[in-house]
Amino acid sequence: MGWLRLLTGLALVVAPEMSTRTWTHAAAALPGGRLAARSLGGRELVLAAGMLTAPIEDRRPWLLVAAAADAIDVGATAASLRQLPLGAGALATIVLGSGACAVQLRAATR
Repeated sequence: MGWLRLLTGLALVVAPEMSTRTWTHAAAALPGGRLAARSLGGRELVLAAGMLTAPIEDRRPWLLVAAAADAIDVGATAASLRQLPLGAGALATIVLGSGACAVQLRAATR
């Protein structure tokens, strides 16, 4: 999960509009949309660094925080569905975010 977060974070920081277009649609091209994407990318990079550098026995807190972050993303996306154009991006965020949350919670309880 750490490597996936690293790649996601880099994509959001380097190419925020391209990385979020299917999720936020027209907002991705606005300055505020790019700012939000880059901020999200920074969060992903910090979580990736923690997950990848912590000794295995110390990864539990990182997994729990990452799961919480994904749950917040899922909830925020679900709450905004009526305002977003119908498309696969928001649905993919909900499905993939929920899956990532479940995987991280499972890994944290091992």
